[in-house]
Amino acid sequence: MNRLLETLMFLTNTHTPTDLRKQEISVSQVIEPLVRTIQEKYPSVAFTVTLDQQQTIRTNQGFLERIVSNLLDNAGKFTPA
Repeated sequence: MNRLLETLMFLTNTHTPTDLRKQEISVSQVIEPLVRTIQEKYPSVAFTVTLDQQQTIRTNQGFLERIVSNLLDNAGKFTPA
């Protein structure tokens, strides 16, 4: 619940055009560290993520990190050990 509230606060405070800057980013460079971090938090859950190492997207990196982090955290919380 705390993470959800933090995310909502983050989104409500992001209202200027500079906060919404998009850039070309490597998907694997953003997601792989998040998977390692969440694996440490939930060591009894086996996370398997397959990524194209060359895949890039144009997005806001902070938003992508927040979304993926929330998804992985939920997977860790709600996966039976």
